[in-house]
Amino acid sequence: MREDRLAKVAIILAAGMIALRLILSAAVGLGDDESYYWDWSRHMALSYYDHPGMVAWLIRLGTDIFGQNSFAVRFFGVVCGALGAVFLWKTAIEMFDRRVASASLILYVLAPILSVGGLLMVPDAPMAAAWMGFTYLLWRLWSRPDASWTEWIAAGVVLGLGFLSKYTIVLCAVSGVALFTFSPRRNEFARSKIYVAILIAAVLCLPIVLWNIQYDWPSLKFHLKERQSGGGGANFNRWLQYFVSQAVALGPVLFFACVAGLVASFRRLNDRRWFFIALVSSPPLFIFTAQALFAEFKPHWPVPAYPLLFIGVSALYFEWRERQPKSLFRQSLIALLFFYFALLNILAPIALVSPVIPKLARVFAPGAEWDPKFDPTNDMYGWDAAVAEANRLRDGEEKKTGERPFLSSSRYQLVSQIAFASQEDVARVIPTKDEYSFVQDEAYWTERLGKSSIFIVDHRYDRDPRRDRVFEKCTQRPDFYFDRGSERSRIFKIWICRGFKGVN
Repeated sequence: MREDRLAKVAIILAAGMIALRLILSAAVGLGDDESYYWDWSRHMALSYYDHPGMVAWLIRLGTDIFGQNSFAVRFFGVVCGALGAVFLWKTAIEMFDRRVASASLILYVLAPILSVGGLLMVPDAPMAAAWMGFTYLLWRLWSRPDASWTEWIAAGVVLGLGFLSKYTIVLCAVSGVALFTFSPRRNEFARSKIYVAILIAAVLCLPIVLWNIQYDWPSLKFHLKERQSGGGGANFNRWLQYFVSQAVALGPVLFFACVAGLVASFRRLNDRRWFFIALVSSPPLFIFTAQALFAEFKPHWPVPAYPLLFIGVSALYFEWRERQPKSLFRQSLIALLFFYFALLNILAPIALVSPVIPKLARVFAPGAEWDPKFDPTNDMYGWDAAVAEANRLRDGEEKKTGERPFLSSSRYQLVSQIAFASQEDVARVIPTKDEYSFVQDEAYWTERLGKSSIFIVDHRYDRDPRRDRVFEKCTQRPDFYFDRGSERSRIFKIWICRGFKGVN
């Protein structure tokens, strides 16, 4: 009976979080990366510089169905999050029981990095769904010698879809190979099913390969070389920041519980369930933890390893509860865990729709000067107003010269946000390397030679267009401010530039 109640709570929480994400999807503007991927979707390709094409393809499907709005951009990201939750539930039930599955699902939908991050339409959304789908199928294929051809084919398809989402999925494939190699199931390599699955995944990866061949493997160079350079060697301060970021992303209690779960999995390798948890969750954790010591990191990179550890943590919790039914220490940890979950999951949606972060900052640091860039939710606001101001200037220039200036900016974050707000092409006129390097080609620039432009940046990425000498003359307009209620949200720097000379 208690098990059924826990399952109902888990399912209601999961459904509620999905509904909340759908509501916020429509109510909140896009983040910088989301708008960047939206701009990809206007230029459909086999793959892209930063990531494979799945995120752009799903955004394009969403906008074709629902129109050009934030809900449409994020819709299939929310769907992917729901699929990931379903696969986690099914995996936990097959490995342990319904009780563990319920607790794992609660952790999955409330852990801040997944609950708050689950709103965003980024490559991690479809990859996470593929990762959990492949993990579920991998458990079935590895734990059951009578796995069917259908399951092997499905595993190949899901792995291939994961590769089309984000390259990190390769670590899931590595885990699968390790799982069969270091267990009695290694004889599977003598059978054809596993190679058919690998072949299917490889065929699905052809769009990535063909695009990279066309442009001399830019994605490979970016992820394996350029992105790993500039770390400055071993940096223990950065390493400490990495661990702090994980503790914040999961909550301190859950983070240390996951560490304990990983240790427990290696101490219980004789149990096939824990053997599976150890070999499938450890590669991404070990690799990204080591990488953070030597190069820059992003807090969400190790996240795909955690859902399987949530299953292990849940199983350990119920073992602990059976041994010590009335442990005050355990009850205190659970109270701390859910207090942190409640705090973050209530604060985050409020902060997305109302500027509460600067108000909280003044409570805790009343004497400190507040900079709007410290509030990441500001990234989603102000673009429509900036474009309206730019269009006012464009109208004036068009009356004077008979030619309407094109919109331009300096970085992909700004270019894509202005593009989404204006629903126009926006030129990235400052030389750098990103997806615009492939979309905005020589013919694109030739059309704009000699023309005028309204150049827009914000206070985060302030840049004087005169320093790059891509225009003959630029005149800065007064700063344009955007406020969310009584709080300063964004300061735009707008320039009227004439005589575009091209990008070097």
